[in-house]
Amino acid sequence: MQTLEDIKQQLKVVLANRSSVSIDLLFITVNTFNALPELMQDEEVIKGYCLGLVDQRQVQTPSGVWLVVCTNLRVVFVKKGLVSGVNHFSFPLESITTYTPKTGWFFGEVNLIAAGSAIQISQIGKADFRFFAETMKELLSKK
Repeated sequence: MQTLEDIKQQLKVVLANRSSVSIDLLFITVNTFNALPELMQDEEVIKGYCLGLVDQRQVQTPSGVWLVVCTNLRVVFVKKGLVSGVNHFSFPLESITTYTPKTGWFFGEVNLIAAGSAIQISQIGKADFRFFAETMKELLSKK
């Protein structure tokens, strides 16, 4: 199992070109990052992330902002509730059959079809969207 320090180190590498992002501040403002050590496998490496609203059409997902993390093995969706604890689900990269990014005036949106489930990630901030979309495109081109 990975530690919180392992996760922070991986994020420092991922965010090396984005000097405006403070890792410590990121962990304070997005408390969901603190749940990653218990969800990440030892051989997984974080490649990118975004925050957005998730709609998984086949299954009822809790409302609110989700952390979506791309690793070298899968895409992990995590939501940490105040009362409900940690909700999460994931899809291996190999199971993603369709990936469609779309930008609007202020936000981006990603539609995925993975393992027969349609997932929409909406209201992704523009800077995070570009970062996330490039990462997803690169990871999916390697599978």
